[in-house]
Amino acid sequence: MEQSESFEPFKWPDIERPTSLHSEAIAYQSDLFTPINLDRQSHARVAVELETDKTLVSSIELGNPYAPTNGLAKDLQLPDLESFKFGPLEDVESLDSSGFSSDPENSKPAEHEDIWEVAFDLGPVNKDVFYYSWEAFHNPRHDEPISAYVSEAGPSVFDALQAGHSPFRARAGRPVATNVVFRSLYEAGLGRPSVLFAFNDKTHTFEPTIQDSQIPGCSLRLSQSVLQYFMTCGTHFRRLRRFSHRITAHGSRMPEKVALANAVSSALLAMEERLTVRAPQIQSLLQLQRMFTRPKLLLELLHETIELVEKSKTSEEILSRVFKKAAQMVTTGSWLSDFILEIFRLTCDPWLYGVEQWVGLRPELPIKHADAGSLPSFVGTDDRQTMENSSDHQTDYVFRQGQIPDFVPPEDATAIFEIGVAIHILRRQHSAHPLCTHRNRFIPSPRLEWALRLDSMQRLVDSATTYETELKAAIRNFDIGSTSDTTVRDNESHCELSESHVWVDSDAQVHWLHESVTTLDAPPSKQYESSLDTLREMVWRDLTIESQPRECLETSAQITPPTLALALSLKPMLYVHAHIVHATTLRLLFQSHHLRSHLCVLHAYYLLGNGTFLVRLTNALFSPELASAERRRGAPRIGQTMGLQLGNRSTWPPASSELRLVLMGILSESYGSLETIDSKKRTSQHAIRDRDLPGGLSFAVRQLSEEEIEKCIQPDSLHALDFLRLQYSPPEPLDAIIRPLSLQRYDAIFKFLLRVVRVHWVVDQQSSPLTTEVISRSTDRSRQALDNLVIRFRFEAKHFADSIASHFFTIGVCAPWCHFDTYTQKLEMRLKDAYYLDQDKTSGASVSAIREAHETMLDKMMTALFLRKRQARVMRALEEVFDAILKFTAFQRDEELEQEPNLVRELYASFRRAVRDFLGACRRTGEKEAEKMKQPGLGSALEESNGAVEMLLGHLCMNGYYENLPL
Repeated sequence: MEQSESFEPFKWPDIERPTSLHSEAIAYQSDLFTPINLDRQSHARVAVELETDKTLVSSIELGNPYAPTNGLAKDLQLPDLESFKFGPLEDVESLDSSGFSSDPENSKPAEHEDIWEVAFDLGPVNKDVFYYSWEAFHNPRHDEPISAYVSEAGPSVFDALQAGHSPFRARAGRPVATNVVFRSLYEAGLGRPSVLFAFNDKTHTFEPTIQDSQIPGCSLRLSQSVLQYFMTCGTHFRRLRRFSHRITAHGSRMPEKVALANAVSSALLAMEERLTVRAPQIQSLLQLQRMFTRPKLLLELLHETIELVEKSKTSEEILSRVFKKAAQMVTTGSWLSDFILEIFRLTCDPWLYGVEQWVGLRPELPIKHADAGSLPSFVGTDDRQTMENSSDHQTDYVFRQGQIPDFVPPEDATAIFEIGVAIHILRRQHSAHPLCTHRNRFIPSPRLEWALRLDSMQRLVDSATTYETELKAAIRNFDIGSTSDTTVRDNESHCELSESHVWVDSDAQVHWLHESVTTLDAPPSKQYESSLDTLREMVWRDLTIESQPRECLETSAQITPPTLALALSLKPMLYVHAHIVHATTLRLLFQSHHLRSHLCVLHAYYLLGNGTFLVRLTNALFSPELASAERRRGAPRIGQTMGLQLGNRSTWPPASSELRLVLMGILSESYGSLETIDSKKRTSQHAIRDRDLPGGLSFAVRQLSEEEIEKCIQPDSLHALDFLRLQYSPPEPLDAIIRPLSLQRYDAIFKFLLRVVRVHWVVDQQSSPLTTEVISRSTDRSRQALDNLVIRFRFEAKHFADSIASHFFTIGVCAPWCHFDTYTQKLEMRLKDAYYLDQDKTSGASVSAIREAHETMLDKMMTALFLRKRQARVMRALEEVFDAILKFTAFQRDEELEQEPNLVRELYASFRRAVRDFLGACRRTGEKEAEKMKQPGLGSALEESNGAVEMLLGHLCMNGYYENLPL
């Protein structure tokens, strides 16, 4: 128990005893670090002994005169608080013993010391500094061996060795002073002539003035390599500067080349400024070469780009080649990616500027709209005649697909062109619309730009959304404040103004002058200068050698792939702007210019969709019951209604006076019966005659060739009415939809339908009473057989004519027109809504969409009526059938019918042969179209065409009568 009570678990009695290793370390004497010995002679020795807990404190040597002399136990003892009294100290020793004296007499005057002389006597500061090696660490007396390399002896020894010894004498050059070499290399790198380098104007390269010049401390081969490095850099610098000066000074017809020259000039200036700032820091050849490493890469990249551009002949080639070079550099992940993309962006600015003016995002100069010089390169003009026999011309915009750069997607290029066409319609018809005067209504005009980084893509989307909201609000306010009467008057005034210069209208002149004064009073635009400043900052950043590779990788990681970036950059703004522009333009066309009424007029007259017009026209051309308009000697033309009596006269074609008498009033009288005209706008027949019809609709004579004229002079020929045509010229806003090609198709359809109506009229005249008369007077067998043949011919001809007419008018004309009319009617109803600018109201609707739907309708009609070039064989067979029918009817009117029975048999045989050929051609056409239906992209159109052909075959010959019956 006593042992357990004396045991202390947290006490370590031997903790202060040193270990055996420590004793060995004390005994070890190292030659690397010598022990510190204090000087005992120059200092007083003070022995301090302190006994605490029976532990002896070793003596301490101090060099301080104020060190304790009576022992630490006494001198460091605190006074007793109970007996301590405040006051002067007692038994204070005199200060003489301290060794210091304040008596000036005892002190000697200090002698004047020259600090520079002292510094000179002491020598260099680093005279006692030695460079140690591993051997000197262990042996202080070790002597380092002298280096055997000549380069360690300095450049002078190396140059002397090359000049003096025979092995190097042949390869030695003439050394040049180091400062001269550095200065000359620096000037040569910047494309400037110097002492050692001169520029050859013939070869456009830098050449050394001293062929065997040698850099001190370098061999001749190394010197020539370094000199060539800087001469190449200077040559690139000089060529780029010459290119920039030539383009900017003399100008170019391609603004993109001028923009590229300005960008190159700005990059060279920034490069020169940066190198000038860093030039004083250069102390060696390696530093100088390193300073020009990145500039040389920049110059080589610019030089390669310039070589590609100089071979380009158009602006689009310039943009495409610069883009390809930028895309190649981005794929490598180089630090030059940002630089070349900025060069591409600056080069593309003029092209984007032209696109902004074309689509209406930027105002354009008030010049005549037909001036091709103000249009972008991808937009052309085509002057065309408004009417066949007229000298009036209209300017039509043509889309040049080949003038679009390669990096612009085809759908975006088409959208840009269609927006421009629509915005030019608005500018000519509604110059006060917010889309045309958004600058005056304080709507911020966004700019098209390339989102080459991920962070800039969202900014473009936000800008497009803001622009859409503000523009919709301005348009709704404009629609509320405008009235239909003022709109129509504004349209009429601007239609007149579009054919003349802008200065004819005083309001337009004042408006343009006001905008000009406002623009001149505003501060100059710094947009382009800020872009060049961005390029300068980028060059300064790229030329910083201290830039880390990780920063370059982070920068390149934020770059969007160029092809994807350019495909997505234009879509946010273009498609927002396109929807608003197209919806506004369509509302103008439907409400102010009555587009649907004009389309209905074309259907009523060209497609013979108006029953009144069709009856009046057929009676005037074919009816024998009307009075003849032919001029005869001694017989005045009497009668209230006259006709041409085609088929009952021997002279043809009629005179122009006959045509005017017969056709006068047919169009105006039938126009009053159109169901498409609003009941509020219907007027009396007399008022309709007095005013012009839509589009100047009238009858006209077609221009024919000599061969076609020969066919027309035969009254019984199928081509007897080919000279008659309708003349229509769409007004200026509507000509964007009703194109000249569409009018040509309308004319071809009218010409063919007129033939079908004539054949159908002729066949209807062979009615059943005539057949009864022929049967009743038949007595002998030969005559009865002939009469039966005539009756059969009449029935088959009537069946064929009725089937053809029914098919062509129902399937060929009515079905496509009804589909198109339904589409336009629904679109017109949506445009009447107050919220017509919403996406769900008019999504996909545009001027081009209606034009394509209209042309698609005409294409279907042309295919169903066999008017295509690929259907020429079917049309020839059909014309042969019509010719046989017309010849038979003409033969029946001849009194010599009883004397020529063989001629009837020959006509009937030719008729049946023509019908068989027509049916065979239809079947072959259907089989070819069925084969083409298997190809992708052609199935829907050809399937519809093939279905129409099958319906016609089933209607004409369902049981194969013409195939099985022998001729």
